[in-house]
Parts: sequence; C-alpha cells; structure tokens
Amino acid sequence: MWDLWRHFTRGSISWRRFSLLATSMMMAIFVVIATFTQTAYAADVTRAKDASTVRYEGDDYRRIDKDSFKTDKKTKDLPIVSSGAFDGYQFVDKDNNLHLILTDDDASKATSGKAVTYSFKDGVYDPSSQSEIKNVSIETGDVNVAGECTLMQVGWFVCPLMVFLADRMDSLMNVLSNLLTVRTLQTNTTDNPIYEIWEKVRDIANICFIIAFLIIVYSQVTNLGLSNYGLKVMLPRLIVAAILVNSSYWIASLAVDTSNLLGLNIQHIFTSVREGLSGYDKIGTDLGWSKLTGVVLAGGGLLGAVVIANGGIAASLTLLIPALVGVLLAAFVALVILAARQALITLCILIAPLAFVAYILPSTNKYFDKWKDLFLTMLLMFPIISFVFGAAQLAGYAIIVNAGDSPIQIIIGLTVQVAPIAITPFLIRISGNVLGKIGGIVNDPSRGLVDRTRNWAQDRAKYQAAKNRAGVPLIDKKNGRLTNNFLTRRSTKLKKAAERTADGLNRAHTSKLNPNSHMNNAIRRQHRKKTRQQALTAAYESMAANNATAWDNETFGSSSAHSIEGNETARKSEIDNAFYATRHGQNLERRTRSAAVRKTELDNAFDRANHDLTARQHYADIDKTRVANEFNDSVLGSQVDRARRLVEANKTRIEHNQQAAWDHGAAGSDRQIMQATLETKSSEIKADKAKQRLEKMQTEIVAQGADSEHVINLRGATPATQTHILQIARDIKSDSLEASVIATAKAQAERQIVENKAKALDENLIRISDAPGGPTKTIVEYAGGIKGVVGERSVVAQAKTERSKFIIDDAKNIEATLNYEVSSNPQALFTLFQNAQTDSERVAYTSIMGKRGGPGATNLRKMVTIMDERLAAGEITRDDLNGYKELVLAQNSNIPKLGKDLEFYFTNAAYGTDDAHPDYAGNVKTFTDISNSVSTWGNLSANAFSSMNIVNQMHGLRILAHKSPAKYERLVANLKASPTIMANMKDAVVEAIDRAPDDPRWFTGADAVSQDELTDFERHVLSEPRITDFRQRDGYDEEATYWKDKYDKLYANTERMFDDLASRGIADPNQQGRTVDYRTAPEHKPKK
Repeated sequence: MWDLWRHFTRGSISWRRFSLLATSMMMAIFVVIATFTQTAYAADVTRAKDASTVRYEGDDYRRIDKDSFKTDKKTKDLPIVSSGAFDGYQFVDKDNNLHLILTDDDASKATSGKAVTYSFKDGVYDPSSQSEIKNVSIETGDVNVAGECTLMQVGWFVCPLMVFLADRMDSLMNVLSNLLTVRTLQTNTTDNPIYEIWEKVRDIANICFIIAFLIIVYSQVTNLGLSNYGLKVMLPRLIVAAILVNSSYWIASLAVDTSNLLGLNIQHIFTSVREGLSGYDKIGTDLGWSKLTGVVLAGGGLLGAVVIANGGIAASLTLLIPALVGVLLAAFVALVILAARQALITLCILIAPLAFVAYILPSTNKYFDKWKDLFLTMLLMFPIISFVFGAAQLAGYAIIVNAGDSPIQIIIGLTVQVAPIAITPFLIRISGNVLGKIGGIVNDPSRGLVDRTRNWAQDRAKYQAAKNRAGVPLIDKKNGRLTNNFLTRRSTKLKKAAERTADGLNRAHTSKLNPNSHMNNAIRRQHRKKTRQQALTAAYESMAANNATAWDNETFGSSSAHSIEGNETARKSEIDNAFYATRHGQNLERRTRSAAVRKTELDNAFDRANHDLTARQHYADIDKTRVANEFNDSVLGSQVDRARRLVEANKTRIEHNQQAAWDHGAAGSDRQIMQATLETKSSEIKADKAKQRLEKMQTEIVAQGADSEHVINLRGATPATQTHILQIARDIKSDSLEASVIATAKAQAERQIVENKAKALDENLIRISDAPGGPTKTIVEYAGGIKGVVGERSVVAQAKTERSKFIIDDAKNIEATLNYEVSSNPQALFTLFQNAQTDSERVAYTSIMGKRGGPGATNLRKMVTIMDERLAAGEITRDDLNGYKELVLAQNSNIPKLGKDLEFYFTNAAYGTDDAHPDYAGNVKTFTDISNSVSTWGNLSANAFSSMNIVNQMHGLRILAHKSPAKYERLVANLKASPTIMANMKDAVVEAIDRAPDDPRWFTGADAVSQDELTDFERHVLSEPRITDFRQRDGYDEEATYWKDKYDKLYANTERMFDDLASRGIADPNQQGRTVDYRTAPEHKPKK
C-alpha cells in the first residue's frame, strides 16, 4: 500500500510522507496541550445539592444523626462524641466497618473535611482501630464520573478525540480477537457455499485421477511412458492421494478445529490464571482504555478503588497519547494480516483436492509442500498468538495490580497487554514466510510506517550522542561553514577530517542522481539529508575521539594511552627486528619470500596458459613416460639398470667394509682409532654425568627448598646474595608444589570432561546440527562421522572403555586407601558394600572380598546375590550388571577360581536363546540359579574341584548329593583316585567326601534340603502351572512342536529328580515319620 502511495505524488511531497507528518503533528499537539494547559482537578468528595448525602471513592455517605450517634451503644465511645460539637457523613461497608467524613463546622457548607475509618469489634466500633486520617476536599454538585473532561481552553477538542481513540482501541481488540478464530467451515453439506465450491474442485481433481489411470493403462499396454518401477512407486501414492482428495474437506475441517481448540484453550488457561490471582475481585475486567482515558482527562476520579489523580494529566497524557496512537497503527497492521489469514485459510481449503493431486508426481510434489506449509502456517498462528497474548495479558495485569495510585504504571500495564499487536509481523515470520511478505507491505524496514519511524529515531539519537560527545558543533548555523573554535584549532587531524566531511557534504548536495532512476524529488531530498546526517555523525565521532586523545596526552604525558600504545608498537618492531637478525629469523624470512616468489611464478604460468598448451603438456608428459618405458624394456635399458644396481651394491658393500674396519680399529687393532672413540665416549659420559648432577641438585632444591645443602652456607656469597638465593629456593619449592597440585586438579577436571562426554554418548540424548535450523543428529551419530555405524560403534566403545578405566582407577584408589582392619574383616567389607553409593565402591569391595578366603567367599556370594536383587528391583540395568562383572574381573582376575558357580556368573550369566522355557530365553541368570544347578557342578574334574574355595566345594557336594547321586559318586571317585589332590584338601572336605550321597549328615542342619536351593525352572515345575502354548521363535527355523518337546523333556527330568529324592527313603529330621522331599521341604535352610 505504501509503495503505491510513493509513486503518486502531489506537488513535492508524497501521501506517505504526508501521513507521517500528520501523525507526528497530532501527537506533538496533544503532548504540548497536556503540558501547558491548565487542569481543573475534581474534588475528592461530591456533596448532593440537598446536602443529605455525599459520594466518596464510589460509595454514598449519609448525614450523621448526632443524637442517635451519641446514644447508640456502638458509637457513643468514639473520640468525636466526647469532643463535643461535630458534624459530617457516615457509611457502613459490607464488613460492618464505619467510614466517616467529619467537618469542623456545618457539613452542608463545609469545603473540606477529614476521612477516617473504625473497625467493628465486640459489638462496638473500637476507638483503637482508628485508621489514618485523610484530608479531603468537598464540593456541591453532581457526582463527577471518570468520563468528564477537566482540560480548560482546549478540552472541547482534545477530550472527544481522545475518548474516540480509546473507544476504537477497546472495540478493535474485540475485532482482532474474533479474527483469530476460523468460522468458515460447517459440518452440513447443504446450503454450504464453501462445500459446494470444494465439490467442484474435487470433481476436477477426480478427473485428474482418471487421466492418471489412463496413462497407467497405456503404459502397461504399449510399454511406453512410465516404467514398471515408476508404476510401482506411483501406484501407492495414487491410491493414497485419491483417498485424501475425496476426504480433504473433513481433513481440513479437523485441522481448523484443532487450531481453534488449541488457540482457545491456551487463551482460556491464561485467563483462568489471571482470574484466580489475588486482587482480581477489585479490578477484574472493568478496567479498559475508555475508562482509563476518561479518568486521565478528568484529572482524577475513581478507577476501581484507586485514586489516580496524584500526578496531574500532563505526565499521563504524554504517555497515553503515544500508546493509543502507536498501538492503533500496529492494530491496523495486525487487522490487515489477520484478515489475509482468514482468506488464505479458506483458499487453502478450497484447493485442497488439487494439492493432494500434486502429491502424486515428484515433479509436482513441491506444490503440495507449498500448500501444506502455507496451510499449517496459517493454522499455527492462532495458538502462537494466543500464547503471546495470554502471557502479555498476565504480565500487564500484574503491573496494573501493583500500580497503586500511579496512572503512568496503569498505562504501562495496559500497553503491555496490547503489545503483542505490535509484534504480529514477527509472529508471522515465526509461523512462515508467506504472511511475512503480506506484513512487509505495511511494516517493511525500508517502507513501513512503524519501522521507518523507529529507524529515523535511532539515526537521530546516534547523531545527537556523537554531537554531545564532541562537545561543540562542527558547523556554524549562521553561515553553514566549519567553526574555528578552540577544540578544532588544537587538532589538525580533526580539522582535516571536518574539511573532508564538508567536501563530502558539498559533493552529496551537488551530485546528480541517475536520471533513469524512479525516485522523485522528495526521495532525493531525503537521501541527501540522510547522507549529510551520516557524514556529520562520523565527523563528530572523530572529533570526540581526537578530543579525548588530546586530553589524555596533556593530562598524563608520557603515561598517556597514546604514548603507551606508541611504546608497545615500537617494542613490537624491536622484537621483530631482533628475531629477524637471528638464524631462525633469516630462514623464516627466506622461506616466506621464496613461497611468495613461487606463488607469483605459478600465477604467471597459469595466466599464460591456455587449453591447447595444457593439452600439449599432458601429452608430452605421457609421451615422456612412454619413451622411458620403451627404453627400460629394451636391451640397452636392461644393461643400464644392471649397471646402476651393480654400482649401488658396490657402494653399500664399501660402506659396510669401512664401518667394519673402523669398528675393528676401535676394538684395539688401531691405537689411534681406539683412543679417539674412547675419548668421544668419555666426553659423552661426562656430559651426561654433569647433566644428571645438575638435575639432581635442582630436584633436591625443589624437594627441600631453603633446607637444601646446595643453598645453605654458600661459600664466597655476600649476605644479600645468600638471602636472595634462599628465597629463590623457597619459591622453587612452593611453586613446584603448587604446580604439581594444579596439574593434579587439572587432571581431575580433564577426567570430569571425559566422564561427561562418556555419559553423554552413553545416554545419547543430545542432538547436534552443523548449521542453525539444519537437520540434527544424535550425539553418537554425529561423533561417528563419515564412518556411519562403524564410527558410532567405535565412539561408544571408546566411551565405555574410558568410563571403565575411571571406575577401575577409583576402585584401586579405594583399595589402596582402605584401612587394613576394615579390608581384612569380611563382615565389615560386606557392610560397606551394602551402603555403597557408586559403582567404584562396589567393584572395590567385591574385589577385596575375593581375596579373603572362606569367610570372604561366603560374603562374596551374598554380594553378587544383592546385585541380582538390584537388577530385579529395577535399580540397575542389565548393561550395568554386565559392566560390574567386567570391572570386578579386571580388578581381581582370581575370583572365578574360587568356585565354578562364580566363574559361570562372572563370565556367562545368561540363559541361551534356545532355553526350553520361553520366558527365560535370553534373560539374565541369577547367581542363585547358577549355584543351584546340577550342570554347574556335575562335570567338574578333580583338579578343578580341588582349586576351588572350601565354601564352594561344600556347596557343590551338597547340591550333587541332593539332586544327582550318580554324579556325586563319580566326582568323589575321581577325587579319591588322586592321593595328591586328597592330601591338599581341607579336613572338612575330606570328611564330606567320605560320606555317601544318602548319608543323613547331608540332610541335617545347614545341609538340610530346602526350596532355596532350587533353580528357577525347578521352582516353576514345583509351584507354577505347566506351559501349554508354544510358538515358533525369532531367529530359529524350528516349529513350535520342537520347543514343546524340549520343554516337556526338561519338565519330565525335573519331576524325575523330585521323585528320585523322595523315593530314596531318607528320613527328614525336621518332619518325624516322613522322608526328604522337595515338595514338602521348607522354604529356607535353618541358620547355623
């Protein structure tokens, strides 16, 4: 719109500039009038003409009945009754508080009074609850409401116009709010113009589908057009698009309803929060621009329960006028944008069938994307604007509630509430670019009204700031020439800069613009004025900088900033020259110049080159290689190669012979060579000895400081020198210690950085993008780089290795610093493990426990059982448990030797994926399950059994005696066959080996049969229903019957084991008259 105005000028000024000028003049007039016009302030209390009532703070007071006031029980004790003569008015509020306006003389004629309040307590008005006394003015007349205008002289003009602007503000807010909700769609399909138009567009889209199907049929019959691959790709899209086209009206309706629902609910949430805040019952929704404007113009009056006439109307109007005018201009922009949004949403709904048709072909898919982006952008505007408006309403309400009696604060609060109107174009840019272009027509940085005004104000402020810093003007207002003031005379540089600026300004004023340009005379004048202001701003900046430099030079002399800067510049030149004089400097300069010359030569060669010469050069090089190959392949070439190799071989032989002769002479055959080599070796050793002695001395000084013998009682040194050297030694010791500690702290920080990285890679939650707004990748994908999956696996493994290294280091530190009395006490170690907070502590205590013999083995089994319980409770993951096992083995590799169950647990604690029980396949095996399994102990060799800890040996024998007597007897026979092994056994184990599997000692006390020695599957057979439903498993070709047969076989073997134990006829010592049976055994073993 503004672009059109710019081209149709009237005289020498455009309509656009005219509107800007008119708006600015109107705002200036309002401010001047408000500032210099006399104000008629409203009285605090308005008395009715019959003097029977008054109105104060919105409440009606009635005349005090003096006789009843003196005799009434509630009021007779008040101070005014005892004082004698009194008169005034009274009002009792809903809380039964008594409000009085008291006058010194006749209340019907008084012009002033005092307002006071008393609280009702114990049936009377308590004199001690008297409020602060306020002086009020009283006048007779009608009640002065907040809409009266008290501006004298010009109130007839200003007040109606301000009220008109305020009324438009309140009504415009309702219009903008209604424009956000889309109401163009209706669910009925009759008498619905939108639906009828959509039907016609849908029919056109269906015709397109018919054409598409004909093309497919033609391609299949003639093998022309689309390929088979193209048909396979296109056909699914065609079917999907056909469905979407015929349901696009309801899809669009759903999207519109979703947008409306989100927008309205977001607005409702903020409204509910605002209405639930304290103070809302006092202000509520009664406060608007119209009421506020009336209060300000009246010079006082009531705003809810707040008097706002304390600052006069000048300051209030100065803020209120720009707020009204500015927000109305912004509201006009928002009105245009939101109206365009309504039209665009309707248009998107109508062309939705054609958009889905465009989805079919890759070449037209871009038009579908544009439609989709435009439609979603329009719909997203409502929720976004609702959020911003709701937040602004809440913030503005908070400002108003805390404004007290300040009208300026209330105006600021109302302005904050409508501020989102001004940023509507910015919200459009967030939602999409299409409406951003529409908003740019009205609010463009180079043409828009709002941004153009802001840019002008910023440029003007920058110019004025530079002028203030300069101190004096550069241009004489009388003759327009440079001023010859004291400051410009002091600075020749500044004078020359000003002269150059003046020349530039003259050239800017006299230069002619391109005659083919479409800018009119008004635009040319604006351009020249802006150029002049920019040039003057630069000149003032230069003048201010020169003045500051001159003042600094005069004030500080040799220590001025200019002097210091010059000294450092000179010092840098001296350093550069000193380096240039060294050998390294000369070599560097030679390399630099040589590289520059070489680059020039290459550039010249490139400039001379052309395609023909380049081709000839390549052909020549190729031909040269060809010629060399032909020569080498010839007889002469072979002869030359043979001769060259012979020469090189002779050269190597001669060098070896010479080295051998030298070494032989150094060994003693040649006294001169021997002497020379020995002297060389002696000098080398002496130099090394001197270096080691020096380093020893320095190291001792670092360690001992001033106590070192090297710096105590230096011979020939003066006392001052002695003292100085001692101080140096002390400094060396303390500084080296601090450096070491700092290095240690740095190492800890670097370790934390690596731990943070390892944790981030392990969690893989962070997403990284190479460019703002670009596609993102997870941190593992990004770290994997171009290696893809291989790189990801590498970085994850590296993070795991680094994290494990730190845990192992911590575990070693814990083990090294642990008190011996604790580390040698298995029960104390177990208590520490139970209370451990970190993985490092658990690994350390487990590792130490594995070194504590039999008692340690017992508690070690408890530790791993606790880890299983933590996994079952969800406190740790399977990966955490596996990491714990790996770290324990890395810390103490001898733990698997303590027992076969511990070996299996720490190396392979998982059911196979082919396990007979489908619920167990692939899951983690608990230590209890491994330790109670016959397969763990049944195949042990005699040597493997003898290497175990006694606790594990006894447990293995007990499990075999209870569950598999045959394997028990085989193991015992193998042990007894080796006298050496038996000789190394503990007495308790030897005694146990001599028992038969049915020996009653295997079934009494701590060795008694109990259900806590059953495996998971054995418990399943004992107490859970039998599984009957089997399915084929992923990764296996076997049918469901295979898994059923495997399960049934294991189930039968387990039942047979139960039956065998019961049939052995072993008397149960815990149950008189009954034999041992797992089915009737207790849940837990008896404690020792």
